[in-house]
Amino acid sequence: MTVVASSIRNMQLTFPRITKFFEGSSISTIGLNLIIVTSLLFFLLRNKGFEKEKRNYWVLGISGFIIMLFSFTRIYLYSIVGQSIQAKNYLVATILSFTIANPYPLLPYLAYGLFASIIGLMIYRKRENLIKKVIIPIGLFFFIYGLVGCMNFPKTISKADYFWYFKTHLELGIFILIITFFWLTFEFRNKKIINIPFIKWFSRVSLTIYLLETLLSEIFGKILSYLIPAWNQTINGCLIFGALNIIIWILILWIWQKNNFKFSVEYWWVKIFRKLGKKSTKMD
Repeated sequence: MTVVASSIRNMQLTFPRITKFFEGSSISTIGLNLIIVTSLLFFLLRNKGFEKEKRNYWVLGISGFIIMLFSFTRIYLYSIVGQSIQAKNYLVATILSFTIANPYPLLPYLAYGLFASIIGLMIYRKRENLIKKVIIPIGLFFFIYGLVGCMNFPKTISKADYFWYFKTHLELGIFILIITFFWLTFEFRNKKIINIPFIKWFSRVSLTIYLLETLLSEIFGKILSYLIPAWNQTINGCLIFGALNIIIWILILWIWQKNNFKFSVEYWWVKIFRKLGKKSTKMD
């Protein structure tokens, strides 16, 4: 519950409870992944380290496996977050909020960035054989390991338990297999995906949408609450709400693409880096 979401729901400026500050977020996890993984890559690739392919893959891969397989330790460490907050030890609570707190802690989600960097390096070097022989089996391992584990524990949501532990492995397996499937099927073989304009629009400004979707959905949800007070009390109501949100975004993007998504986050990102001499084709 961000300041934006809370304020719209209450129709007045509302700050989240202090405990919310110590919950991880997908945005912070993405940011920390970028900082940590690119810092590691910087040290691996400097001084002709780019040519040491096997070493780079081993370091990134072993790091990813260790983080994933030992992420169950979070289950036993999670209570420390609450204890630190109660003791007003906010420095420790802040550090733990990024590493083991709900809902997207670096343990294990840093591993997602590490495996993604391996795939990225292989794609850059056009190592189709390695993707087939190494990455796909790794994806299958995480998928099967996670699926079997999930089936043996009660289903829960956002709890630090063994179902969560295996669920993250299952999701990583799906993540790896989907990326490799699309790259091997479409990119490497120069095949084209069916040309659906709104998919390209979403892809072009995905970060902007990600940052603004809470604002839009909360306003839309508030309007619905006035018209249909119990709309969010059923699964069907929530599914329809999600579908309508997508339709609204398609309409917004249809209008926005007419001026090439000017003033989006991606627009400013590319503009800033062009000023620094780093050209990008993202907005071309």
